[in-house]
Amino acid sequence: MENIKINIKKISDKTYEILNSPFYVDGKGGQLGDRGTIFDANIIEVRENLVILDKDLEDGEYIYFIDEKRREDIRQQHTAQHIFSAEAYNNFGLNTVGFRMAEEYTTVDLDQKDISKEIIDKLEELVNNDIKKDIIIEEEIYTNEEAHKIENLRKAIKDKIKGDVRFIKIGDIDICACAGFHVSRTSEIEIFKLIYHENIKGNYTRFYFLAGERAKADYNKKHDIIKKLTNIFSCKDDEILEMLEGARFSASTKNAQILRYSYTIDDEKCQKLFSAVSLGGLLKNEDKATLEERARGFILISAKKDITTPDSRLYFDVGIATQNIILIADELGYGACIVMSYNKKAFEEILGLPEDYDSKAVVILGEAKDIVKLVDSKDEEDTKYFVENGIHHVPKLKLGDLILGKK
Repeated sequence: MENIKINIKKISDKTYEILNSPFYVDGKGGQLGDRGTIFDANIIEVRENLVILDKDLEDGEYIYFIDEKRREDIRQQHTAQHIFSAEAYNNFGLNTVGFRMAEEYTTVDLDQKDISKEIIDKLEELVNNDIKKDIIIEEEIYTNEEAHKIENLRKAIKDKIKGDVRFIKIGDIDICACAGFHVSRTSEIEIFKLIYHENIKGNYTRFYFLAGERAKADYNKKHDIIKKLTNIFSCKDDEILEMLEGARFSASTKNAQILRYSYTIDDEKCQKLFSAVSLGGLLKNEDKATLEERARGFILISAKKDITTPDSRLYFDVGIATQNIILIADELGYGACIVMSYNKKAFEEILGLPEDYDSKAVVILGEAKDIVKLVDSKDEEDTKYFVENGIHHVPKLKLGDLILGKK
C-alpha cells in the first residue's frame, strides 16, 4: 500500500471522512478492523468511511499504510472460526449463534451448554486436521437470488443483505457468506487451540480460541512459565543420586572412602540454608543472588570426627568428589558451586547430620543465571571477580604466569 494516497476531510477532533475508504471497518461481521497510518498519524479506529487518528492532520491528500501483519493475523483467526463452526455443525449439529474477534482471542458461541470434554477435544482435533490437509479456500460471488437458493447453509443469508453475495468455500467442509479476511489455504492457519470454554446465558457455550501466530505466542509464553516453574521446583531425587553416584566413584586417599553425603531439595529447607551460606564475598550487595534466585538443592559433604586422615589429604578427597558432582550437575543442566564459607551449625541441624560427623563442604545446585566471562589477569594481584553490565567477570592468570619452568 506504499505511495498510495487518499483524501481526508476533518469531521471533528481527530475524526476524518474518507470516501471509498480502503480500510476494513471495526466490528464488521464480528471481525477486527484495519490499523496502520495516514502520513505520520496512527489509525486507532475505523468506521464506515471514517477513521479516528491519534493526532490532527490538515484536510488533503496523504500517503497511507495498512498493517498487513495484522491483516494476516485476522485472516488466520477468521478462517479458523469458519472451520470450527463448520465442524461443530457438521459433526455434532451445533449452531454458531455468536462470534467475536478480540485483540487477544476469538470467541464462538454454540447453541448448547455442558458440551462434553470428548466433543470439545474432537472439535479441536478436527480443526487441526483440516489445517494439515492444506485445503484451498475459494471466494465465490453469487447474485442475491442465487445465494438464497443455496441449500443446507449452516448460516442463513440475512434478508437485509442486498446485491451480490460473497461466499467463502472451504473444500467440502463449509460454504458461508462472509465479507471478511481469510487465508488462501487452510495450512496458512498453522495451528488451532481452544484455550477456555464456559456456559453463558441462553443455554449456550462460549469457546475461546487462538490460531496461527497467536497460538504459537501463547505456547511460547506458557513454555517459559513452565520452564521457570521447573527451575523453582527443579532438582529431583534421581538427579541428586546421579550426582552422588559420580562422587561414589571418585578417587580417595588409600581408597578409604571416608566421605558421606546429606542433601535436600525441600524448598522450605533450601530457603533456610540459602541464608546460611556466604556467596560472592567479593561482589557488591546488589550483584549478589537474591532469595528468589536461591539454590534449589544443597549437598553437604562430611566425614566422621574420629578419622585419622589429615585434613591435607581429606580435602583432596573433597575436591575430587565435589568436582565430579559439579560435572554431572552441568550435564543435567544445573549450575553448581562449591562453598566452604557456611554456617556449619545451621547446615548440620537442618540436614540432621549425626553428632559423630563433621561437615567439610557444601555443593549448591540451581539455575545458572549469570553470564560468566573468563578474562586474563593483569598481574598476580588481579584475581578479584566482579560484575559489570550484568556480566560476571572472573580474572584468570595467564598460562605463562602459572608455569615455573621447563627442563
